[in-house]
Amino acid sequence: MSQFVLWFSIAIITLIAALMFVMPAMVRPTLPLGVSVPQSRIAEPVVRTSVRRYRMALAGAWIVGIALTLLLYSPFPVAASIVPVLAVLVLGALAYVISRTAIIRAKDDGNWYQGVSVRLTADVSADSAAAHPPFAWIIAAVVILLAATAIGVAAYPHLPDPTPIHWNDAGHADGYAAKSVWSVFGSLMVGFGVIVLLFACSFLVRLSPTRATPTDDPAQQDRRTALQRRLMSSLLGQLAVVISIQIGCLAVAGWLAPGAPGLMVAGAIVLVVLLLVVLIVFVVRYRRAVASWSASPQTSRADAPDDDRYWRGGMVYINRNDPAVFVPKRFGVGWTVNLGSVGGIALGILLLVIVIAAIVTAIVAPGAGHQRS
Repeated sequence: MSQFVLWFSIAIITLIAALMFVMPAMVRPTLPLGVSVPQSRIAEPVVRTSVRRYRMALAGAWIVGIALTLLLYSPFPVAASIVPVLAVLVLGALAYVISRTAIIRAKDDGNWYQGVSVRLTADVSADSAAAHPPFAWIIAAVVILLAATAIGVAAYPHLPDPTPIHWNDAGHADGYAAKSVWSVFGSLMVGFGVIVLLFACSFLVRLSPTRATPTDDPAQQDRRTALQRRLMSSLLGQLAVVISIQIGCLAVAGWLAPGAPGLMVAGAIVLVVLLLVVLIVFVVRYRRAVASWSASPQTSRADAPDDDRYWRGGMVYINRNDPAVFVPKRFGVGWTVNLGSVGGIALGILLLVIVIAAIVTAIVAPGAGHQRS
């Protein structure tokens, strides 16, 4: 593994750890580590201690990830790009589960919700005009892929047969297949499919019922829901552009400069940078929105409902009696799917099929061609 790729792996680990580290600041104060607590209990010592322990454990997970990368990158380069990332994710998940347990125990032992007024609201008739699909972003993504396709059409007669279809972690071609429309343009076809999927998801965000937070002012609640949908719709469009840039640039580099490994590695780094920029912008905008809602004098004094029983580990929501397909995440930014609703089950199955298809494709596709050293 080259030094270039080594630092790329370290950057990935740092990005993951940093995102997990700031997560507690991205949720309402009444949901520390995904546990619903009354407004009067958010300053309890156990809450502050649990969040601090979670972050300290994440810092330790980051150190472990860096150490594993340095130990593995020379003798086991492939493992060095996978094992440390998995280690950070697993250790971070364990830190989350263990840290939140102390809050749950204190809440149950102290009966924190006794006599507390709680209320749950849901927008069961979503206003389709609240958020427009990200047409401009989607059009930009399509134009980028069409431009890459045009370059590929011009280069097709001059491409070698067999043509390279896979590159290793150092950016060198190590997989080949007979020249065909699929072997040359397959990645762009996948890119167009991803754009269509993200565009479809933007319509789901626009039309699906979304869980709202309690408020005394229906007009304010409508504005809040509309802003949430606009932010998520914009994020989907920006992700489409980033993905199209990545796929288009890598495809063109593979056609025009297959012997330049630095371009492939640089393309992967550019993807991480662009994704980081998109996520930072989204988090900042979302955080500002949350801060403005919390400071609003018209926000209800009613606490979030004590519905922990519907949340598995504070991450997975299953409630058959809730009509909302999307509900605000308890830990993180944005929404998650209600796997107890019909729409949520359908969406979950769709995502599972996509993941399985991607895994099968990654395993089978390299075998379609033949390997060269």
